[in-house]
Amino acid sequence: MKLMKRMTAVLAGCAIAIGMTACGANNTAIVAANENTKITMGAYAYIMAQAYSSASNLVPDTTVSILSQEIDGKSTAEWMKESAIENMKAMFVVDEKAKELGVYLTDEERKNIDDQMDSVWNTSQDSIKELISFGVTKDGAKQFYLEFNTKYTKIFQTMYGEDGVKAVSFDEKKAYYIENYTDFAYLQKSVSGLSDEDKAVAKEAMDGYAAAINDQSKTLEQVSEEYKTAENLTSDPLVASTANLSDSQSYSAEVISALEEMSAGEARVLDLSSGSSYMLVVKKDINAVVDEKLADEANAFQVLVEMKGDEYISDMAVQAENYTNYTLYEDVIAQFDPAVFEQTDSSSSETASVASNTAMQTEENTNSDVVVSGGDAPDTETTNSGDNTTVSES
Repeated sequence: MKLMKRMTAVLAGCAIAIGMTACGANNTAIVAANENTKITMGAYAYIMAQAYSSASNLVPDTTVSILSQEIDGKSTAEWMKESAIENMKAMFVVDEKAKELGVYLTDEERKNIDDQMDSVWNTSQDSIKELISFGVTKDGAKQFYLEFNTKYTKIFQTMYGEDGVKAVSFDEKKAYYIENYTDFAYLQKSVSGLSDEDKAVAKEAMDGYAAAINDQSKTLEQVSEEYKTAENLTSDPLVASTANLSDSQSYSAEVISALEEMSAGEARVLDLSSGSSYMLVVKKDINAVVDEKLADEANAFQVLVEMKGDEYISDMAVQAENYTNYTLYEDVIAQFDPAVFEQTDSSSSETASVASNTAMQTEENTNSDVVVSGGDAPDTETTNSGDNTTVSES
């Protein structure tokens, strides 16, 4: 699972903290609170680790101590603190919005969260010890890593889903799907290592398949079966795909450009720029599959995220920025020393390298469906990965 891989990398990256502690800070002390939510030092240490990772990408010189430099005219430590406070405000907003909308974690979701956290936390005992040396607690990481993401997603579903205050109708999603998605299929013939003569034979065969489809003397399925027999294949060589090509990293610009030019039902042979293969691609009618695709809950939600994810993240970020209904315990925050993230005798390059691996970013939520996740920078990214959709503020 991606979640496990990400967390394992984080734990491995904590090795620089061997022998260090969070300067004696009480990791159960309350750092900030409102009537709905309490944030402990153990959670604060986690979001400070995220802030340190972000800082490592913003300082002018990665060859020296991150904390010895400035970001936006502020000391790195002060910048990190402000970033952490913004994250805490985002948590307050999420919890308050969930209460307002009647969004709660189910017993099953809580169990799933606990199970995932148990699995992640026990990945590597040595790494866990080092993570703890930062002052991060299991409950603190869970609060900002899994609980936050699950609630953030459920709020989005509630607001933009059926009967939500900003509900998007099926007709709106359907129109978006038809406008932005492409349904196609392809056969790909590798010619790497072949002689020019053999490449020419392969190209002629692919051109013949395309011609047969275009003059409608053969169907795509018939061509696929012929290709399978000719190539002595044991499995179906035809690859079908329905994708938002403007947001896809799975296909080359060459393939995307051809599909944008093609008409429904058209077949075309592409000589891929690498010269290593020929692709017979057939563009299909998106109107013929849109209802079926949107009947799938995961597909429908992916489209909803593409349509409204940026808007939602922006709105929630503004609410967090302007949020004031909380108490910040400065005396408790002052007990956390960011120097815990750096070893005085380590090389600067090592420090910077580890920093880039510190922040935990969520790519899978607790129910293995979708996740809308929050982080400490306002950049927005929408990722398509099969049936899973991630809208992240990372």
